[in-house]
Amino acid sequence: MSGRRRILKASVIILAILFIILSETAFAQPVLKVEPDKGGFGVSALVTNTGNESATNISWSMNISGTFLFYGKPVSGMIPTLAPNASAIIKTGPIIGLGTIELDANATCKEGATYDELMVGFVLLFYVVRLREPLP
Repeated sequence: MSGRRRILKASVIILAILFIILSETAFAQPVLKVEPDKGGFGVSALVTNTGNESATNISWSMNISGTFLFYGKPVSGMIPTLAPNASAIIKTGPIIGLGTIELDANATCKEGATYDELMVGFVLLFYVVRLREPLP
Protein backbone atom coordinates (compact mmCIF):
# COMPACT_ATOMS: atom_id res chain seq x y z
CA MET A 1 0.00 0.00 0.00
CA SER A 2 2.77 2.46 0.82
CA GLY A 3 4.46 1.71 -2.54
CA ARG A 4 1.28 2.70 -4.39
CA ARG A 5 1.01 5.91 -2.38
CA ARG A 6 4.58 6.86 -3.23
CA ILE A 7 3.96 6.27 -6.92
CA LEU A 8 0.74 8.29 -6.72
CA LYS A 9 2.47 11.18 -4.91
CA ALA A 10 5.34 11.15 -7.40
CA SER A 11 2.85 11.14 -10.31
CA VAL A 12 0.93 14.08 -8.85
CA ILE A 13 4.14 16.05 -8.31
CA ILE A 14 5.34 15.34 -11.87
CA LEU A 15 1.97 16.36 -13.31
CA ALA A 16 1.97 19.58 -11.26
CA ILE A 17 5.47 20.47 -12.49
CA LEU A 18 4.49 19.76 -16.11
CA PHE A 19 1.36 21.90 -15.74
CA ILE A 20 3.38 24.83 -14.39
CA ILE A 21 5.97 24.59 -17.18
CA LEU A 22 3.36 24.26 -19.92
CA SER A 23 1.14 27.03 -18.58
CA GLU A 24 4.05 29.49 -18.45
CA THR A 25 4.96 28.87 -22.08
CA ALA A 26 1.37 28.59 -23.32
CA PHE A 27 0.28 31.89 -21.79
CA ALA A 28 3.42 33.86 -22.66
CA GLN A 29 2.36 36.65 -24.98
CA PRO A 30 3.13 40.28 -25.71
CA VAL A 31 0.92 43.04 -24.32
CA LEU A 32 1.14 46.41 -26.06
CA LYS A 33 0.52 49.84 -24.57
CA VAL A 34 0.61 53.25 -26.28
CA GLU A 35 0.93 56.38 -24.16
CA PRO A 36 1.76 60.05 -24.69
CA ASP A 37 5.47 60.84 -24.71
CA LYS A 38 5.73 64.56 -25.38
CA GLY A 39 4.61 67.39 -27.56
CA GLY A 40 6.79 70.01 -29.13
CA PHE A 41 7.37 70.30 -32.87
CA GLY A 42 5.10 67.39 -33.74
CA VAL A 43 3.90 64.69 -31.39
CA SER A 44 5.55 61.53 -30.14
CA ALA A 45 4.09 58.53 -28.34
CA LEU A 46 5.66 55.58 -26.57
CA VAL A 47 4.80 52.01 -27.63
CA THR A 48 5.66 49.61 -24.80
CA ASN A 49 5.52 45.81 -24.63
CA THR A 50 4.38 45.08 -21.06
CA GLY A 51 3.96 41.35 -21.71
CA ASN A 52 6.34 38.48 -21.06
CA GLU A 53 7.07 37.60 -24.72
CA SER A 54 8.63 39.58 -27.57
CA ALA A 55 6.27 41.36 -29.96
CA THR A 56 7.14 41.20 -33.66
CA ASN A 57 6.06 43.10 -36.77
CA ILE A 58 4.28 45.83 -34.82
CA SER A 59 2.33 48.05 -37.18
CA TRP A 60 1.41 51.44 -35.74
CA SER A 61 -0.50 54.49 -36.90
CA MET A 62 -1.36 57.94 -35.58
CA ASN A 63 -4.26 60.04 -36.86
CA ILE A 64 -4.53 63.71 -35.90
CA SER A 65 -7.72 65.76 -35.91
CA GLY A 66 -8.66 69.21 -34.68
CA THR A 67 -11.00 72.11 -35.41
CA PHE A 68 -8.31 74.48 -36.65
CA LEU A 69 -5.72 71.99 -37.83
CA PHE A 70 -4.14 73.34 -41.00
CA TYR A 71 -1.42 70.75 -41.50
CA GLY A 72 -1.02 67.35 -39.91
CA LYS A 73 -1.41 64.13 -41.78
CA PRO A 74 -1.83 60.53 -40.61
CA VAL A 75 1.41 58.62 -40.17
CA SER A 76 2.14 54.91 -39.85
CA GLY A 77 5.09 52.60 -39.60
CA MET A 78 6.48 49.26 -38.50
CA ILE A 79 8.55 48.27 -35.48
CA PRO A 80 10.34 44.97 -36.28
CA THR A 81 10.71 43.61 -32.71
CA LEU A 82 9.96 44.82 -29.20
CA ALA A 83 11.33 42.75 -26.31
CA PRO A 84 9.39 42.38 -23.03
CA ASN A 85 9.39 45.65 -21.03
CA ALA A 86 10.99 47.52 -23.95
CA SER A 87 9.68 50.70 -25.56
CA ALA A 88 9.92 52.48 -28.90
CA ILE A 89 9.08 56.08 -29.74
CA ILE A 90 6.78 56.80 -32.67
CA LYS A 91 6.45 60.31 -34.09
CA THR A 92 4.20 62.41 -36.28
CA GLY A 93 5.50 64.90 -38.75
CA PRO A 94 5.03 68.63 -38.30
CA ILE A 95 1.65 69.94 -37.11
CA ILE A 96 0.32 73.43 -37.80
CA GLY A 97 -2.89 74.68 -36.22
CA LEU A 98 -4.54 76.46 -33.35
CA GLY A 99 -6.55 74.95 -30.52
CA THR A 100 -7.37 71.50 -29.25
CA ILE A 101 -6.24 68.42 -31.16
CA GLU A 102 -6.99 64.72 -30.78
CA LEU A 103 -4.45 62.06 -31.59
CA ASP A 104 -5.60 58.47 -32.07
CA ALA A 105 -2.60 56.15 -31.84
CA ASN A 106 -2.79 52.39 -32.23
CA ALA A 107 -0.40 49.47 -32.45
CA THR A 108 -0.94 45.82 -33.44
CA CYS A 109 1.62 43.02 -33.48
CA LYS A 110 1.80 39.74 -35.41
CA GLU A 111 1.00 37.79 -32.24
CA GLY A 112 -2.43 39.46 -32.07
CA ALA A 113 -1.93 41.99 -29.27
CA THR A 114 -3.45 45.36 -30.04
CA TYR A 115 -3.82 48.69 -28.25
CA ASP A 116 -5.63 51.90 -29.19
CA GLU A 117 -5.12 55.16 -27.29
CA LEU A 118 -6.82 58.52 -27.66
CA MET A 119 -4.73 61.52 -26.59
CA VAL A 120 -5.58 65.21 -26.48
CA GLY A 121 -3.38 68.26 -26.64
CA PHE A 122 -3.23 71.88 -27.63
CA VAL A 123 -1.44 73.20 -30.70
CA LEU A 124 -0.24 76.80 -30.87
CA LEU A 125 0.71 77.40 -34.51
CA PHE A 126 3.42 74.71 -34.88
CA TYR A 127 4.09 73.79 -31.23
CA VAL A 128 2.07 71.12 -29.38
CA VAL A 129 1.63 71.51 -25.61
CA ARG A 130 -0.15 69.50 -22.92
CA LEU A 131 -0.34 66.15 -24.73
CA ARG A 132 -2.10 63.73 -22.37
CA GLU A 133 -4.75 61.07 -22.11
CA PRO A 134 -8.29 62.55 -21.97
CA LEU A 135 -9.91 62.93 -18.58
CA PRO A 136 -12.55 60.27 -17.81
